[in-house]
Amino acid sequence: MWRCRVCGYLAARDRPPRECPICKASQDRFEPFPPVEGARPPVWRCRVCGYLAARDRPPRECPICKASQDRFEPFPW
Repeated sequence: MWRCRVCGYLAARDRPPRECPICKASQDRFEPFPPVEGARPPVWRCRVCGYLAARDRPPRECPICKASQDRFEPFPW
């Protein structure tokens, strides 16, 4: 899995995408996720559309459905 270091988007694939579908960051802005084996950084899920973001806090607004920050919940993984 790969995480966009700009927006926290998670890509479940062998290689990072050429471009982040959310923030348009280039492939070199992705990092393996989790960054350290065994580490479990916070992941947030939009309760409206299911978007997942791996970052310390949920985004202010969902980049997919535009739901507000209070519509995010911790995602157990």
